[in-house]
Amino acid sequence: MANEYYKNPLITKCADKYAVREYIEEKGPGCILNELIGVYDSTDEIDWNALPNQFAIKCNHGSGYNIVVTNKADFNKDEVFAKLNYWLEEDYSIISAEHQYHEIPRKIIIEKYLTDGHGSLPIDYKFFASRGNIICCLSISGRAEHSSKRFFSDEKFNGISVLNKCVDSFEAKKAKKYDEMIEVAKTLSKDFPFVRVHLYETEKGVIFGELTFSPHGLQSLLSLERSPRIYEFKNNSLNTYGGKYENDRLFGAVFRNTAEEYAAVAQKLRCEPND
Repeated sequence: MANEYYKNPLITKCADKYAVREYIEEKGPGCILNELIGVYDSTDEIDWNALPNQFAIKCNHGSGYNIVVTNKADFNKDEVFAKLNYWLEEDYSIISAEHQYHEIPRKIIIEKYLTDGHGSLPIDYKFFASRGNIICCLSISGRAEHSSKRFFSDEKFNGISVLNKCVDSFEAKKAKKYDEMIEVAKTLSKDFPFVRVHLYETEKGVIFGELTFSPHGLQSLLSLERSPRIYEFKNNSLNTYGGKYENDRLFGAVFRNTAEEYAAVAQKLRCEPND
């Protein structure tokens, strides 16, 4: 089986934070797209004064290239633009060894600021999925306060432990539209041996975040090359054996290598891809 990720135009399109919007509309749930305020090729095109008081600004060709503006008066335009220009010059595929970012035409995106209806950023629900099957969900809260908490759960939102230890815990809140999120994640993952589907429950309903194909990129790849792991899922716990890098996050670089490697892990998770 050929590598389904390397130089795959669909993977590149869906890793692109802007181009993926077209894919979402093609798959059906276009209503889950966040409102797009503007898309730009450079900071010279952005009219800072015309922007609303709150918004999210990001580059489309990598991970972590985002700034959440909660109050425009608290942000220095020149500093924001300098950071964006720096990101635009970076080739994230080299930094993280994630080839899907290499061919993406670099742009700046500004989207509507999202809230949970109570003035806070919504919980980020990340669904690890394969060919329309949900492996697990990672819920993250508190990012705005720089004190993020994580909760791993199965498809039914039952908590599971990860990597032989407790993950940062918080009083996990199952989204009111969790069942809808599950169906969206299944739909958006059908074309891929692995993808992580990011969704938010906001005051206006479920909103799409992004599709991630290689969580933790180079960090995960190096840990697997240096210390191969065996994965085992039992008793509501995802365990690993044979590695000293116990702080590595879930799953690793199998998602950016061959489909055979992913299938081996998926089988251990009792969630074999549908071929």
